Amino acid sequence: MSISRRGLLTGTALAAAALAQREAAAAPPLTPRPLGDEGRDATRHNAWLEVDAARFGSNLRELQRQVGDLRSVCLVVKADAYGHGLDLLMPTIRRLGIAWLGVTTTDEARVVRAHGFRGRILRLRVATADEVEDGLRHRIEEMVGGLEVAENAARIAARRGVRLPVHLALNSMGMSREGLDLRLGSNRAEALKLLALPQLRVAGVMDHCPVNTLEEHRDGACRFVDDADRLLASAGIARRDVLLHCANSFGSLNLPKNRLDLMRVGRAVYGHGGSGFPEFKFFSTFKARVASVGSFPAGATVSYERSYTLRRESRLANIPVGYSDGYRRVFSTTDRQAAAGARPPQLLIQGRRVPVVGLVTMNVLVADVTDLPGPVRAGDEVVLYGRQGDETITIEELMGIAGTNPPDLYTLWGNSLPKMRI
Repeated sequence: MSISRRGLLTGTALAAAALAQREAAAAPPLTPRPLGDEGRDATRHNAWLEVDAARFGSNLRELQRQVGDLRSVCLVVKADAYGHGLDLLMPTIRRLGIAWLGVTTTDEARVVRAHGFRGRILRLRVATADEVEDGLRHRIEEMVGGLEVAENAARIAARRGVRLPVHLALNSMGMSREGLDLRLGSNRAEALKLLALPQLRVAGVMDHCPVNTLEEHRDGACRFVDDADRLLASAGIARRDVLLHCANSFGSLNLPKNRLDLMRVGRAVYGHGGSGFPEFKFFSTFKARVASVGSFPAGATVSYERSYTLRRESRLANIPVGYSDGYRRVFSTTDRQAAAGARPPQLLIQGRRVPVVGLVTMNVLVADVTDLPGPVRAGDEVVLYGRQGDETITIEELMGIAGTNPPDLYTLWGNSLPKMRI
């Protein structure tokens, strides 16, 4: 059966339209508001995140001061900019001339292209076949960590008539997640076959360090560069034609030699530069409002499982936030914890600290406001993380309670809550 040129073009157009329709229908916005709206209706929700874009800009300028030209930085904006709202931060990112963005989802690439970003986008994980195909629309450069993944990507590129830029992941630094460990002969042979695939253009070779110590980063980077150089020489690829990159925030700030051709910086610009770089500031605030206030006698029990017993007549504020909003159940106070002398998690109301009492539930928590000097009323603002008046609920104290790192907390808040730029 023959196909006319007109029929071929029509079929291609229909296929492209179907792909666009499928992508539009399947891709929810990363922030719950229209593009360009600053989300000021966020305060009408039960809880929300306020994002200080100016302070984010200050962090980017501090990064520039520390490492030099931002054109050699791949700014990591995965997980909706670590929960801060990629759509909210893109105007700042564009103003400061960032040339590279690191994403994990195709939807993130869609958002940055919608803001007019014309730079390079690198996906910082191995993608599924559907993601590779959908990512072509947004010119995503894909990570490949093995021959099977690369061959699948090459078939998609051939079908679409493009040559796909890829970054080969190695396992020289010991992450053992998606990269090829060249200590194995079978992996060396696999890497050479991968590099020879004509539908792929090897734009970079990359690695990732699993431990943030100077020794781990220094030694790991030396192994990575040695492995990459030997591999490229064996494949007959000029070193100048390929970007080598292995430095995250820690490596980029602490070890200039590790910066190589590209730095992948995330946590620092979101406020966690480490103890040696206090200039990087957190810039979001988790807020809610009091829903109601009630008086309860001594001996009354609070929340599920009668988890907390009042020692005195108390005024309790009902706050419509729970673990479905990212405020974890671990931020609860039980009788057992109180008997052991554990300091309860605290919130801010009227610029003062008040304790959480009882178990945090899916949608509600309770705070003891008995000791506040003024009356607490429905509608009063509550800060669960961040500053109110002269007091601050710090990320460090919440990390200590939850036993985790900052992104594990604020990415969850940000991806659970509506956000607004301030």
